[in-house]
Amino acid sequence: MVFLEEAGLLDAIDPDLFQFKQGAVFKRARKKSIIDFSVKFSPGPATTWQVTRDDFDNLLIKDVQSRGAHVKFNAMVIDVKLDAPPGVTYQINEGIKIKAQTFPVGYI
Repeated sequence: MVFLEEAGLLDAIDPDLFQFKQGAVFKRARKKSIIDFSVKFSPGPATTWQVTRDDFDNLLIKDVQSRGAHVKFNAMVIDVKLDAPPGVTYQINEGIKIKAQTFPVGYI
């Protein structure tokens, strides 16, 4: 949720559309693991939502399109140069330019 907020997309999400989550439970055979999102070692929210991926992504896409972003569907990234400086504009095969931001390894 921090990344959504940093990208200005948190307001694009209607929390009433998704299930509120404070943790998760994982079961395998007779073993059960309970994760409480508030028990953590880094700053940030202690809650999230259980989302239906396509509905969630569609809300984000509609929001950025309303701000003028051009979204290309069914496209594939075939090469990323991680040693390039952050915030560099790259031109792709159809003459479309994109601006990319790289993050240090382990940042995400």
